[in-house]
Amino acid sequence: MSPSNSDFPNSEQKDVLDSTARITVVRACPGSGKTRVFVESMRRHLNSWQKKGTGIAALSFTNVAQEQIAKSLGNSLSCPHFVGTLDSFMLRFVVRPFGHLVGLPREGSRLIPAPLDAAMEYPEVQVNSNHQKISLFQIRFLDGTEDAPNLTARDFRGPANIEASYVPKILASKKSLWENRGLITHTDSHYLAASILRHPKFGKAVSQLVARRFPVILVDELQDTGWFLGHALLELLRVPSVSGLVVGDPDQAIYEFGGARPTIFNDVENLEGAVCYTMTKTHRCPKLIAAISSALSDSGSTVSSRDDAEDGRTIFLIHEMTKACLDEKLSAQIAEACQENESLAIIARKDATIRGLIGESTANNFKGVSHAGRRLDHAMHLFCHGQSSIASRMVAKELSWLVLKNESPTNEELRNNDIDIREWKHALYGILQSVCSYYDGEDWNDWLKRVKKTIGDSAVKFNWEENRSELSGRFRASEKGNAKRIAVIASNIDDSICDKAIVKTIHQVKGDEFDCVVLFVPKPHSKNAPCPSEEWWPASSSEERRIAFVAASRAKKTLIMCVHRNTYDALKEKRPKFVALFQQVKRRQRTHAASGGASEALPHEVGARPSRSEPKLNTHALYPSRSELRGITFKNK
Repeated sequence: MSPSNSDFPNSEQKDVLDSTARITVVRACPGSGKTRVFVESMRRHLNSWQKKGTGIAALSFTNVAQEQIAKSLGNSLSCPHFVGTLDSFMLRFVVRPFGHLVGLPREGSRLIPAPLDAAMEYPEVQVNSNHQKISLFQIRFLDGTEDAPNLTARDFRGPANIEASYVPKILASKKSLWENRGLITHTDSHYLAASILRHPKFGKAVSQLVARRFPVILVDELQDTGWFLGHALLELLRVPSVSGLVVGDPDQAIYEFGGARPTIFNDVENLEGAVCYTMTKTHRCPKLIAAISSALSDSGSTVSSRDDAEDGRTIFLIHEMTKACLDEKLSAQIAEACQENESLAIIARKDATIRGLIGESTANNFKGVSHAGRRLDHAMHLFCHGQSSIASRMVAKELSWLVLKNESPTNEELRNNDIDIREWKHALYGILQSVCSYYDGEDWNDWLKRVKKTIGDSAVKFNWEENRSELSGRFRASEKGNAKRIAVIASNIDDSICDKAIVKTIHQVKGDEFDCVVLFVPKPHSKNAPCPSEEWWPASSSEERRIAFVAASRAKKTLIMCVHRNTYDALKEKRPKFVALFQQVKRRQRTHAASGGASEALPHEVGARPSRSEPKLNTHALYPSRSELRGITFKNK
């Protein structure tokens, strides 16, 4: 359904490309060709560029998007131009060169990326009157002002309640950490960028310096820009000498947990010299799916299909499962609706639902009081889900804290302490193998004891002044730890569907498109998962409705809404016009799993992989690479 070369540019796209406004703001619906318009605008600027020593900044929300833009431009763009994320742009051209103006050390700062920041345990600060303490690295800037920001935090126990009266002290502790150690997280960087560019004394001068370096700024996916990052961007666009293009879709603003708000479009449109355009015609969605997307539009916008578009297929598939499970019969019904050569995505709102669908759930999470133990168990799950780089960094944190009292040493710091990088990586390899191994009959205290010994033995090799009591304090056993450690459970699912389908969360497929999309909605729960009949259509603006909009608009041919019977009945009663947009209603055949029982499940080795020969370690990196860690096997003994 993508437009052919002869279709580009259509009348809406041409209006945007021919715009002479200082700031061209584009509200573009899914599949309207906004990325193509963005790239073409960039190409036109490059073809006429004559300003030596200055460049164009082409900014996007994700690395994937910026790689797509760079590829479309032939991967030939280089200095003085910049193609990258807005986050990296602000870090490189605002925070690092001007951070000393707001308290960062003059020698520079060091970024601690997510999710590694969640593994940084100290320093802690009290966040509420219940005497709850949490690591400064786990406290994030949400919104508010630079003087009185709203903060959010989450640790292994769940979200932390940060009381407003504690914010000044937390902010002071943050600033002290920045000044003394130069360690910042991504949200710290966003807050610092806004603090620099909006500073009452020097903010305007810094904005003009950056604007002089980049007089043309192009921004893709504006709706995903966080609160403070958005305020920093507004300061640059406010400089009269700057011109640019800003594109996005308020209906696809699904990152409110990170401070993103669809209202940023209003802020940009209110800038002097800004003119707003709309692109409402989708080249992706057929007529029925476009109509469903329009019904889910949080802004009330209409998504129009092409005149020659097909009707498409829209199906309600009704299940009665109490727990998500992609069993044989459900897989067969999905396969029936999706042709063999069509791309298929099975998507859901939450990670837990996805884990249930692909059969990767745990019968028992970590039991105990050891923070280190909980983090290492988290590292195991990250590794088993393909995030081996982050898993090895979390393991490295435990070893480096013990050996160096430094949670995140660089290669240079290791060498300065006479630590061979190759031997260091071998040690991390062994610790991760111990963390991920599963032994029949082992409880959590046994696991802690075994992992503790592996880490202690590894630390001794790096001249650790042995202090077993210090190590025991980090891996303290408890009565809770007497619970048996249960291996990952694999559901008896249809492998053919799993091999064919992309099974991800809605956030993970944002920006993608598929021939057939299955949106799986679990049984509604009054607290954890309200019924879509209420959650998607509240009295005010709803992020959940925007998330559903993103899900539906990924489909190019077929959209299957797989919902619980209770959800379908509620939608039929409260949203009959929405239900009427679907051509078919299919009921999933009732099975043992559908009635609430689990499909037959067989325990298997945690993260089991085919055995391979011993991998060759890369001595140029601090942490084992994914290919190096791939040789780890986990055995039941």
